[in-house]
Amino acid sequence: MSYFARRGTAVVVGVAVVALVVGAIMNLGDEPGDGGSTRPASGASSPDSTLGGDGAGGTDSTGVTGSGAVTDPTSADPTTAAESTTTVFTPRTDVLVDPASFGRPYSQAVPGVLTFRGNPTRSYYGTGPMPRTTPQVLWSYPGNGPMCGESSEYGNVRTWCGTGWTGQAAVFERDGRTWVVFGAYDYKIHFVDAATGQDIIPPFATGDLAKGNVTVDPDGYPLIYEGSRDNYLRIIAFDGSEPRELWKLNGRTEDRKHNDDWDAAPLVLNGYLIEGGENSWFHGVQLNRGYDANGMVTVNPALAFRVPGWDQQLINDLGSQDPNRVSLEASVSVSGDTAWLNNSGGLLQGWDISSLRTGSGQVTRTFRFWTGDDSDASVVPDDEGYLYVGVEVDRNNRRAQQVGQLL
Repeated sequence: MSYFARRGTAVVVGVAVVALVVGAIMNLGDEPGDGGSTRPASGASSPDSTLGGDGAGGTDSTGVTGSGAVTDPTSADPTTAAESTTTVFTPRTDVLVDPASFGRPYSQAVPGVLTFRGNPTRSYYGTGPMPRTTPQVLWSYPGNGPMCGESSEYGNVRTWCGTGWTGQAAVFERDGRTWVVFGAYDYKIHFVDAATGQDIIPPFATGDLAKGNVTVDPDGYPLIYEGSRDNYLRIIAFDGSEPRELWKLNGRTEDRKHNDDWDAAPLVLNGYLIEGGENSWFHGVQLNRGYDANGMVTVNPALAFRVPGWDQQLINDLGSQDPNRVSLEASVSVSGDTAWLNNSGGLLQGWDISSLRTGSGQVTRTFRFWTGDDSDASVVPDDEGYLYVGVEVDRNNRRAQQVGQLL
């Protein structure tokens, strides 16, 4: 039985449509081909690989290194005095993400839920224990009304309120304080104290709905990575009295297939940021993180790769059914040295990104499967090599009817 199946602990952080409501934080707390199995063939890059690099014992050009082991608490009966045992998990270092890290924390450097669904395999939900009594609402955010903003979709302007796609908060420990960080439909990224519900630092304003999911740097750098509907993926520092934009990437490129939003939650592994955009391109960026003479965090990003998240076969198979709508809206997942992607045209794909670990070679696609319809839920690769894939009923073509919605 996997580690994930044995766990009975959780984090309670609720994000409501109009306000963020935190019930109890324990310890830590949708938007507007070829056949085959969804288990990778033996010739594909197999997901049996290290929570390596960033947050898992690896290092980037700044030389920050993790400890190489993760200690995970086991839930005790929360109605009695706290008792726990610990098991030490040492991830492999010959791959980027150890498949055995399924269900385990992203990082030993930063305790918490740092990205959408918690870790590179999108399978971690925090630690406990949960109270067995009814949770009590500690605070709601904001205290002065809903988080709303206007935005245009297909030429129609309307008001959006709350958080969304995906809108999950990142919850993590820093300097003895639990932070809750999330983007919202008021265009802003918020940095909230989990104990009080008050802003730790002022919100960071983007130019449109901040509807994606924040990823916190897993190696302890005071950085978040977040996309917005204003076309930009940003790196934002939070080590000062106000958040600072250090870098941004524009998704509104001439060669985009459909849109220019950034919905997905990036991952940071071995000093690289990887992310898919609604412009249908899959990106890898070497971060080159460090600190300046005043001790403030710095980055010097360089594009490592940019590959299309679609192919001509997919365009041909979609035919007249909106063939350019092939956005990468789902958050990339990684197991072993393989990055797993879904797109809005139903193309499930695995990419060998081992070059981000070895420093040589090319990013290459090693797995392809067409689900037939919009597949904008993140792929979950488990510790036994299986993929779990969700498919929307949208185009509802013959292929989608053959394949189904849950694979």
